[in-house]
Amino acid sequence: MCCMWRKTEAAFSPFPPRWTTPAIEWSGRSPFRGASTQRGELRKLNRKVEKREVIPMRMWSLRGRAVEGALRLLGLGGALVLLALAAGNSGGVGLAQAQNFEGFEAGSLGPAWQTDGDAPWFVQSTTAHSGSFAAQAGGIGDNESSWLVISGNVPADGAISFWYRVSSESGYDFLRFYIDGQKIDEWSGETGWQQAMFPITAGPHTLAWEYTKDGSGSSGSDTAWLDDIFFPFAVGGSQACTITVSPGQSIQEAIDEAKEGDVICLSEGTWTENLVIGKSVTLRGAGPVKTVIKSAQEGRPVVWIEGSEIEVILEGLTITGARGDCGLVAKGSAQVTLQDSQVSDNEGRGLYVQDSAQVTVQNTTISGNGHGGFLTWIGLYVKDSAQVTVQNTTISGSTSYGIKVTSGQVTLRDVTVSGSDYHGLYVAGSARVMIEDSLIEGNGTDWRGCKEGDKICSGIFVKDEAYVELTNTTIRNNRHWGIAAFLRKCGAYWGNYFRGTVLWQGRGNENYGNGRGDVSLPGLCIPEGACD
Repeated sequence: MCCMWRKTEAAFSPFPPRWTTPAIEWSGRSPFRGASTQRGELRKLNRKVEKREVIPMRMWSLRGRAVEGALRLLGLGGALVLLALAAGNSGGVGLAQAQNFEGFEAGSLGPAWQTDGDAPWFVQSTTAHSGSFAAQAGGIGDNESSWLVISGNVPADGAISFWYRVSSESGYDFLRFYIDGQKIDEWSGETGWQQAMFPITAGPHTLAWEYTKDGSGSSGSDTAWLDDIFFPFAVGGSQACTITVSPGQSIQEAIDEAKEGDVICLSEGTWTENLVIGKSVTLRGAGPVKTVIKSAQEGRPVVWIEGSEIEVILEGLTITGARGDCGLVAKGSAQVTLQDSQVSDNEGRGLYVQDSAQVTVQNTTISGNGHGGFLTWIGLYVKDSAQVTVQNTTISGSTSYGIKVTSGQVTLRDVTVSGSDYHGLYVAGSARVMIEDSLIEGNGTDWRGCKEGDKICSGIFVKDEAYVELTNTTIRNNRHWGIAAFLRKCGAYWGNYFRGTVLWQGRGNENYGNGRGDVSLPGLCIPEGACD
């Protein structure tokens, strides 16, 4: 061992009024030798550290490697715990892996997070402890709550630390922190940014933050924020970067040279390329605002993924600028995950999934696609035997359909489809679509046929043998119908071409405010007489 921690304090009480730390005594060579910071050298550590002390270090130079972070010292059971530091090779000291830290700088909640309650937590850029982003509780009313939850396996006894801010009615509306369902602490009133640290034992744990309101009254901003969380476990199991690509270097060359399973990390910047991916790799950007891939050639997708059972992950980037083609194409039997990203302003389809490809889209914005002006230009198009799952995603401003499915299977959870010029969803052929906890709103906005009245422009339009199942979903304010079938009574002048199934009644759905009517299906018209 390079050092020894000698405890001189009494046993630790779980939640004392002050956190105390034993004296620190080094034996052998100090691992901090040569460590310096722009705020002055770190010279003397063998002293008491009061409460929740943070020694900020903008740039450490450890064995010639520059890293950013903070040395955080916390007394637990008379022992000193170092958050953000871990033993390095050959007696050196290095930072704990970045995957143990969450600063929300991707601009959205990653897939490891769950949010629940009466309104979801979200990532915003108005108020942050550091960087540009922080998580904020959802906007709730009286007697409501908003939850943010994450789970992980703690390899050894350690601690969780995070920065919080509350602006609420003091003594009545609270931010509460839980470990495995047990309330650990709570905060109320106007706190400003404060840091909290709590012990946690080895093993699987669930961490939860709840913003909750009582039965009446509000004060301040009536919300809570979280930022700069250090976890005692890996968040989401992110792999370290294998290859790093900077502006001026070719992403395609990095893909070509990568081995199966490599993680290609893209720095902040804009690349003008058309990418072809035919192997299992991860393409990780610095966030959709910071890392942008634009099309270089007309008539080609920005990203083309095709292969036999390859696994491709795209995260933290923007795919944009396709001219006469798609933003992202997935073919063959590829398995693709698109998360924490944006697919926008492509002349063709935003995403095109075909063959037996399997695609998962999470925490992503798909917007403004299809401005090439043809009915086949769509936010998301699924066909053949493809399977697509979309979660916590917004699909908006598509030139024709927000989503078109002619076969295969699509599942939507916590998805908003809005502002499409024609239909929100077009489901035909043998397609199966399951929609849960979603919003289909304001579609049929600008297509000339909608305006002139010779086309049906609906929230959900079904044809042929299509199967659609809706649960806890709201359909509202669409130009003609909320849910409509390809039937003459609905305005389909070419005949009755719907023989499928739509399950929506008695399943917690809401359907209202649509221009011509809310439902037009075989044997059913709401309101009565709207189909006459």
